[in-house]
Amino acid sequence: MRGRHDPEAPRRSSNRATGPNWWTGGNGRVQRRRLPLVVDTSVIGRRAPAPTADEVLARAEEERVEFVSLQFTDIMGIVKNVTIPIDVFPHVIEEGQWFDGSSIEGFARIAESDMYLMPDLSTFAVIPWERGTGTTARVICWVYNPNGDLFPGDPRVVLLRQLERAAKLGFVYNTGPELEFFLFRKENGRIAPLPHDQGGYFDLTTDLAAAVRKDMIKALEAFGIKVEAGHHEVAVGQHEIDFEYADALTTADNAITFKYTLKAVAQQHDLP
Repeated sequence: MRGRHDPEAPRRSSNRATGPNWWTGGNGRVQRRRLPLVVDTSVIGRRAPAPTADEVLARAEEERVEFVSLQFTDIMGIVKNVTIPIDVFPHVIEEGQWFDGSSIEGFARIAESDMYLMPDLSTFAVIPWERGTGTTARVICWVYNPNGDLFPGDPRVVLLRQLERAAKLGFVYNTGPELEFFLFRKENGRIAPLPHDQGGYFDLTTDLAAAVRKDMIKALEAFGIKVEAGHHEVAVGQHEIDFEYADALTTADNAITFKYTLKAVAQQHDLP
């Protein structure tokens, strides 16, 4: 095991503001500054402030959440995940969750592997297809180095820094992507290079994925994404779902959630 988070270390000092915080990880015993609960995104045009920890925990209790998926992406845009029980979540909100960054594409070498996830509470949402037994919420996280600095290779941090530079020049970026996707068939349990239907642009009668898109839209809205429209695209098996524009960071989060959600819903319909 390359690194170990000592669960007793954060509890040895009741006054975290005045004493050093030591953490045992893959690089040995290192001093870690207290990580900020909230990254300031006000300068980049985010419309609403993040909820407080108490508000998020109250919502989790109301929704009977049992697990929390701590999510982030690698440089390829692939969603990564660490799942924790809900009773650990208050500690993670305050102290972060250690992970081995050397195993993430484009992050760090083994000698620099120790990293922390800090939840961005504005992204907290219950995963709609994981309600009931084992109800699970997700929260997108910032990636930190053990010294308390944001990890500069985190794709969200890369975007944040560029938006901060633009803000200093007087610019705020609002973006709205047009995301399209294909649905394919399965043959004998394997993905076949064949489209799911023979529909065309805005077709109805030959559009076999209308019900699938509706489930996708409902799932996206459960994450707080404001969907504007969904329809069949020009090519057979090609589809489009449009959502409302937002500041660039929110839109990036929505795009990642879009990919993750559509794949999950498609799998529920046995479609790759």
